[in-house]
Amino acid sequence: MKKILIMFVVTLMASAGFSNDEAAIDELFAGRAPTEEGVQIAMEAATQYGVLADVTEDTETKARLEVKESDALYYVGDLGDKEAKIKYHGLGDMNLVDAVTSLEELAAGTPEGEDLERVKMLLARAIYVKAANMGQWAVATGIKTDAVQNRLGEMTTALARIKELGRGYPRGTGPLSTNDYGILRIEGQLALKLYDNVEAALSAFKTAFKLTGGSVKNATPSRHSTNNLYYAKVSIAVNDLDTARTVLKALVAADAQTLHPNRIPETLKDQKEAQAILSSIGG
Repeated sequence: MKKILIMFVVTLMASAGFSNDEAAIDELFAGRAPTEEGVQIAMEAATQYGVLADVTEDTETKARLEVKESDALYYVGDLGDKEAKIKYHGLGDMNLVDAVTSLEELAAGTPEGEDLERVKMLLARAIYVKAANMGQWAVATGIKTDAVQNRLGEMTTALARIKELGRGYPRGTGPLSTNDYGILRIEGQLALKLYDNVEAALSAFKTAFKLTGGSVKNATPSRHSTNNLYYAKVSIAVNDLDTARTVLKALVAADAQTLHPNRIPETLKDQKEAQAILSSIGG
């Protein structure tokens, strides 16, 4: 009966214009952009990832689709106003509760080997995307509110789990490197937003910048545009304008098409912000 229902839903998806092909939805999401139409494309991709995940039985595939759904929701929230950020980042966070649980169970029952490595990487990514959405939801909601304060332990646990998954891997590889060391971006933001600890934030952002190809000495940008922005902004906060200018100029001069082919819209957006910051500091 369940298989019949799934086939019925898949048929409905096709007739309603929804894709049951993950690659086709990936291609749709690749068309996202910081415009009203581009955000709508991201929202449509999120919806289609979610619908496809709902009719997928394989645990790993289902979780991967749900991670992509939350990634798309993050993009929608990131470009929205406060109300949109609270809504879509909140959805992106809660959407991955079951995925993280199911991947933890899958990892626990998978023997050592390539399959386990793949599951661990996906688990780390799921935890990261959930935490990233939670962090943006928290900022929009208000860091000092009870709703956010009551979930800080959950965030700490998530970051600790990624670190645990990443133990024993060579530098620059493994679960810790997920989303170009996204865990360090979250830790840096927490240091700033929660504790006004600029030095801790500087350490986190500088490390993420270097581990993803960035070099101030060689004026080379990190491949992840946000790593450049965060490092530059905190450098300004400690009055290191020379470093900030070097990092920002390197980002602005980079080719967005090749810096990170999977993040072209985000890179273009960050380059625009980098140029604005440069102008404000006499760059």
